[in-house]
Amino acid sequence: TNPFPFSNVSSWFGGKDDASTTSSSAPTATTASSTTTAAAAAATTTSTTTDTGAAPEIKLNAAMANSMASKLTPAELSIILRMRERLQKCEHDAAQWKREREDALGNLASVEAVKEFLVNRVRDTEKMVQTQKEEMELHQNKHLEDQEVIVFLDEKVKELETSLKDMKSKEAETQQHSLDRVAKHEKKSRVLSDMLQFEREQMASNEKEWKAARKVLVKEVKSCRAKIVALESELEGCRQQNGLLKQGLMGISQTGSPGVRKKNMRW
Repeated sequence: TNPFPFSNVSSWFGGKDDASTTSSSAPTATTASSTTTAAAAAATTTSTTTDTGAAPEIKLNAAMANSMASKLTPAELSIILRMRERLQKCEHDAAQWKREREDALGNLASVEAVKEFLVNRVRDTEKMVQTQKEEMELHQNKHLEDQEVIVFLDEKVKELETSLKDMKSKEAETQQHSLDRVAKHEKKSRVLSDMLQFEREQMASNEKEWKAARKVLVKEVKSCRAKIVALESELEGCRQQNGLLKQGLMGISQTGSPGVRKKNMRW
């Protein structure tokens, strides 16, 4: 007797549907051909391993298959056949799922690569956008500064134009004033030149008069010097006469009386 009957194993794969199918197909599986087919199927059946490699493959030879077929009922053989079909289908589905999984993993890797590329591209684009924003802000600030400078320069140009007009008007006034003063100075210079000419003529006439007066004065000085010489000679004669008179008086006084001498001494 088998401790694990196939009727219990069928519930692992098909549940109640498999049991009903087994009970309905049991009367038809009593022929010898089905027994032989089931034995051959059991002989070729292998237990495959899962992806994790839990158990090795088990191969059955013809003798073992015949012994198993002689011990099993047609219903159990039918369950074995259905289990084999389901196993093949599961293997096929597993292989397909494995291929789909590999494809999905490849697609996922490519998607990850594309995602990483796009993320880097987005970051680079954000950096470029930020850089462009900063450059735009710098350009805007520079533009504002340029506008302020232009406004300042416009005001300065207007002030300079106004001052230029004022300077031109003042220059015209100054030029007219200078022309007036030049005319006045020319008139004054003419008057002064006329006065200078008159003074020169007057000096020339005065110089002639002075020369004539000098000649007269030289003659008078010469005559005065001659008179002084004559007067000095007369004075010298007078002094000589006076000396002679004193000598005569002294002689007379010596020949006179003593009383007279005393009186002379008192004098």
